[in-house]
Amino acid sequence: MSEVWQVKDFFGEVIHQYTRAGAIADGVLVELDTKMASEAGWKIPVACTIKVWEEVINWDNNSEEAFQDIEGRLWDVLLMAGMGVRKSGAEPVTHFKMMSIPRHENATESREITLKAVIEGGGNGEPVVTIMGTDEKYNKNGTENGEENGWNKKPGFAGSQG
Repeated sequence: MSEVWQVKDFFGEVIHQYTRAGAIADGVLVELDTKMASEAGWKIPVACTIKVWEEVINWDNNSEEAFQDIEGRLWDVLLMAGMGVRKSGAEPVTHFKMMSIPRHENATESREITLKAVIEGGGNGEPVVTIMGTDEKYNKNGTENGEENGWNKKPGFAGSQG
């Protein structure tokens, strides 16, 4: 009979683990409004990367012609992500498209962007979802390609011009 080895038997105890709670505390992830997420059909906690927050949801109302606000943009992201996940059959990674007015340009017309929703186990194995750009990567072990944590912060979204 062969002996069963555990990973910790070989590597030892975990010294550091970067958790979702840690990413939220560090500002790498933004925990989204639970009440609004529930109204949009989500039954699990939803967060987004700081990149999605800054480039898609957050709005400073400097453009009087665009008629945008944070609540409306947040609702659009939550609703479109939920529709995409339901349509996919709750796949662990779902790409979804939506229309969005670029925040960092003097734009007043929306353009199509693609985001992704990643469903996985949270800190205690409970299901959670993270909304991110299609070029952002997440490795729940906490590191990817030498990044300081699992959320890779490359600029730009699929479908965007810049």
